Amino acid sequence: MPVITEDDRRDDSPQPPDPTSSLALPPTMDSLETLIDLIPVHGLKTAYQIFRFILSSMKEVQDRKKQFEALAIAIGQLLRALDSEFRASKLIVASCGEQLRDLENLLQDIHRFIHKEQQRDFLMSLLTKDSRIAKIEVYYRRIGATVSAFEISSLLSIQSMLERDQTAWNADTTALNARLNAIEHNQVDLQKILEINQNNLLAVMACIQRRLGSEVNQPEQQFYSNTLQYLSSMSGRQVKLHDWMIVSFDVEYGPEIGAGGFGKVYRGTWNRTEVAIKVLQNVSGVPASVELLQKEINLWLTLRHPNILQFLGANTLDDTPFIVMPYIQNNARQFLQQRPILDPVYILRDASLGLQYLHSRKICHGDIKGANILVDDSGRALLCDFGLSRIKSDVTSRTVQAGTTAIIGSRNWMAPELLAGSTPKLPSDIYAFGMTLYELYTDENPLSNILHADFVELVFKLQVRPDRPETEDVPRLADPLWTLAEQCWVQDPKARPTSGQIYDQIVDILLQTGKELADSAMTTKGNMRDRQIQDPQLVHWKQDSVEDKHILREDHLETPKSMSSLAGTSNKLGPLKETQELGGTVLPTQKQVLGEDHPDTLRTMHDLAVTYANLGQFKEAQKLGADVMQKRVQVLGEDHRDTLQTMHNLAVTYFNLGQFKEAQKLGVTAMQKRKQILGEDHPDTLRTMQNLANAYINLGRFKEAQKLGADVMQKRIQVLGEDHPDTLRTMHELAITYINLGQFKEAQKLGVDVMQQRKQVLGDNNPDTLQTISNLAVAYNKLGQLKEAQELGVDMIQKQKQVLGEDHPDTLQTMHNLAVTYFDLGQFKEAQKLGVDVMQKRIQVLGEDHPDTLLTMSNLAVAYNKLGQFKEAQKLGVTAMQKRKQILGEDHPDTLRTMQNLANAYINLGRFKEAQKLGADVMQKRIQVLGEDHPDTLRTMHELAITYINLGQFKEAQKLGVDVMQKQKQVLGEDHPDTLHTMHNVAATYGKLGQFKEGQKLEVTVMQKRKQVLGEDHPDTLHTMHNVAATYGKLGQFKEGQKLEVTVMQKRKQVLGEDHPDTLQTMHNLAVSYINLGQFKEAQKLGVDVMQKRIQVLGEDHPDTLLTMSNLAVAYNKLGQFKEAQKLGADVMQKQIQVLGEGHPETLWTMHGLAFSYTNLRQFKEAQKLEVTVMQKRKKVLGEDHPDTLLTMSNLAYTYKRLGQFKEAQELKIEVMQKQKS
Repeated sequence: MPVITEDDRRDDSPQPPDPTSSLALPPTMDSLETLIDLIPVHGLKTAYQIFRFILSSMKEVQDRKKQFEALAIAIGQLLRALDSEFRASKLIVASCGEQLRDLENLLQDIHRFIHKEQQRDFLMSLLTKDSRIAKIEVYYRRIGATVSAFEISSLLSIQSMLERDQTAWNADTTALNARLNAIEHNQVDLQKILEINQNNLLAVMACIQRRLGSEVNQPEQQFYSNTLQYLSSMSGRQVKLHDWMIVSFDVEYGPEIGAGGFGKVYRGTWNRTEVAIKVLQNVSGVPASVELLQKEINLWLTLRHPNILQFLGANTLDDTPFIVMPYIQNNARQFLQQRPILDPVYILRDASLGLQYLHSRKICHGDIKGANILVDDSGRALLCDFGLSRIKSDVTSRTVQAGTTAIIGSRNWMAPELLAGSTPKLPSDIYAFGMTLYELYTDENPLSNILHADFVELVFKLQVRPDRPETEDVPRLADPLWTLAEQCWVQDPKARPTSGQIYDQIVDILLQTGKELADSAMTTKGNMRDRQIQDPQLVHWKQDSVEDKHILREDHLETPKSMSSLAGTSNKLGPLKETQELGGTVLPTQKQVLGEDHPDTLRTMHDLAVTYANLGQFKEAQKLGADVMQKRVQVLGEDHRDTLQTMHNLAVTYFNLGQFKEAQKLGVTAMQKRKQILGEDHPDTLRTMQNLANAYINLGRFKEAQKLGADVMQKRIQVLGEDHPDTLRTMHELAITYINLGQFKEAQKLGVDVMQQRKQVLGDNNPDTLQTISNLAVAYNKLGQLKEAQELGVDMIQKQKQVLGEDHPDTLQTMHNLAVTYFDLGQFKEAQKLGVDVMQKRIQVLGEDHPDTLLTMSNLAVAYNKLGQFKEAQKLGVTAMQKRKQILGEDHPDTLRTMQNLANAYINLGRFKEAQKLGADVMQKRIQVLGEDHPDTLRTMHELAITYINLGQFKEAQKLGVDVMQKQKQVLGEDHPDTLHTMHNVAATYGKLGQFKEGQKLEVTVMQKRKQVLGEDHPDTLHTMHNVAATYGKLGQFKEGQKLEVTVMQKRKQVLGEDHPDTLQTMHNLAVSYINLGQFKEAQKLGVDVMQKRIQVLGEDHPDTLLTMSNLAVAYNKLGQFKEAQKLGADVMQKQIQVLGEGHPETLWTMHGLAFSYTNLRQFKEAQKLEVTVMQKRKKVLGEDHPDTLLTMSNLAYTYKRLGQFKEAQELKIEVMQKQKS
């Protein structure tokens, strides 16, 4: 009755037919209408929706129609090609997340672009023609990049797209020239066009002047000339163009990024460059003075300094003038908020340099504060908004004359003399600088606690200044810095230091604090140093690095280099979290002093990425590693050794993230380049080849992995010798490959060889030797030599604890493996106990979210399953699944494995529908991520077939099982353990369908193959023999079944022990065979024995113990001991309701048997009541057509008959017959 269960599962469903397979997309707009009506694959739904919006917007565009159509056709071809590749599983949605996001961003940008063009009239379209054409070119380049990213260059020709675009451009130009010629002869049409633009008259005239000064064709030249003449005559005005003038039509506004009382700042584009556009707004209805603005602009144009923001241009023609500057994302406050470890002193140093330059030119900034100091990505500070204070002052004075008394400006930073009405001068900048120093260190506006109405009275008359914050609140604000701030904000302007003096003082402070920081580092890190470094040379070197910092100061070019080397050494020598902190401290300094692209900065980033990987923070490692690789390619070149090292490490990180295809792709590139540059036999080349072999393993390409691993081993033997540690490492990893190939004997043989050689070369207690022995224990496990695996594992744990320590990752890994062995030995309590211990230690050592911790958590959930603690298993499984989704991602193989184990827990809880849903989800994801033929995908499909069995959907189970079996034969081979496992379960499905002969034939084949591959005594072989015996029983060949069952029982006692759960399961089944043979006393005797043993081994309430008791009740029934059967059945039912729940299939089976006991005792009403309950619950849990449901209905019909309810009995009997026929 209870069903087959399995440990690993994966799933896959047939792909739908490709609706675009017959669609040859011709380059026409009509074909796009056909394309957008199709239902795309899941990953392209958003892209298709945006494309529909693009086509809709295009219908309203008048100018450049053909070019837009050509662009739409190119997008359509791209989408069609991608849809086709996804349907053919040549591309996997889950593996293309980044590319799909980039595609959607591209389409959204194109849609926004076309939507804007749709709103332009003819003249605006003409004036912005060049910008539009340039954007279209950019979009084609991005389409080309998208084609490359998806690796579908063989399907699409970008060159053909560009040729079509050129043809379209020619057609649009011809149409435009015809329109311009027509306007030339139609003055009314011209007037109508120009009427639309009266509000922008000066801007239009300026733009036309610019166009006339550039190269345009004859029709355009004539149109612009006539238009300018017409507008000048009509308005009576002329426009004088300055070189710095930027016409409003030439800038494209993006989102607002800042606002104040005097203007708003937008992120935008000008001249194909990202810029900031500051729009100067009216204050209380008073506009800015254009003459004064032009004067300030002319001054700004003369300024050239690395700490002064560059002026790009401005517009003074519109009602709302604007200034265009380079776009820099963060001001000083924002930059420091994002980088709390950075000392503001470096920003103040740069700002003082910029201020010194302005003051040397006799220019007063007038508005120094954190918001007017921008900081670029390299950490360089730049002053901005200087000169605008004079324009604000002018507006303010005119506002006051208009009756407003408010003071406009950055009041909290304003010097007392300004509050009294004085004009800004150089000393007022110094006062503001002191307030800015306070602002950057405290992250607060200075004097923010003073009320607006009291400000002038307190600051000007009473000379109130900021109080010094508590040291613990602002520890970096050293005494010399506070003294400097106080000097800056003294009341007397003449007593304040100059900007040059401020710079000199800051440099002195840097030297001073650098010495103190070095001394502090010696004090706080001393213990770490003693712990990490035993080599006297290394201790001396580390002290030197601290002295470097002491002598040279923290921002000297050599100091970050020394600190970086220290971080790298710490990484190799000790605690990773401290190493991470040290690397994180070094990196900002290097970026500031050396620059982002300096080789030393990149080396620190590289080492920090390695540290992240060692801490299990693979996403951070990948992000930083990818950044380093791109920068090293730019700075050092693609073939530089450091670039290749980063590439190699990034491939390993992808591997750890479960992104095996990316790991393989990058690994192949690194391998090929290293072969070319370093040679085929270079150790680095061989290391890359070995890692590539590991990627092949996880992609299920075991044969390629084996071939590459064997090749590396041969080369290392030739180059390094048989006994070299790297050679032995390759042999060690090749043994692991053999395990994955199911070649356990070869794995064991090679593992023994490596172990012996490592003992000779490295010693018995070397960590690598111990790791080999630990993996050899895994090979013994796979060979079914569980006791040997257990003994070896116990021995290894003791040695590793002595050599490496209790908390070392290798020790914990061996403990983890031993827990698995206990599990396979049926010692579930020991497995659970050890698993809990490993989990707790890994949480302490690695953290709760480390992948190894989550692996232990996942395995512990499986142990709870075996102990019958299904609710605990489910709870822990859900926790592990959620954490793996957060940390590794939804599609990571380990996440999917946890989901599969959770599905198994649902099966044991009798929640088959939930198990089926989760299993199907895992199958779909594995198909997307790994492909249909990956061993893990096939394993999931296999387990989904088992779930179908539990749901009584035997035909679906058989169909899926046969499909998986055939694929596994092709991919893994006929003799692979996974293939035999599937064949074994397909045979069981035949039995469920009543096709006992077919099932027996297949089961015998599996049994013979397992004997050959695994040996006669392997647990899996015995399991198959056990099932063959059960099949004999189904065929009525009870004696043959009994004979084989006895053999299995004897072998299991020898191999696994008398108390192993599998041994007890065989004894349990043998008792069932005795019942079928009518040997009820033997069945009863053996059932009692099994029950007692299961109570000892598993406990009274374990589901397997209760199942044995339930079957023993059946034996009592057969012996006519109806009262004993009824008593035992009622007791079991109550326990099962508590342990498994009322609706669990096993509980219902016991209730069904108890009803039978009531019938035998002639207590028909009790039997009827119980059978009705069972029928209703089986309908709900298993479905109306499930065989067990129909059996209950049949028994209930019999009970109705005995109660004289003949009509109900007849109706129910007919219903059962009809369902059985269908």
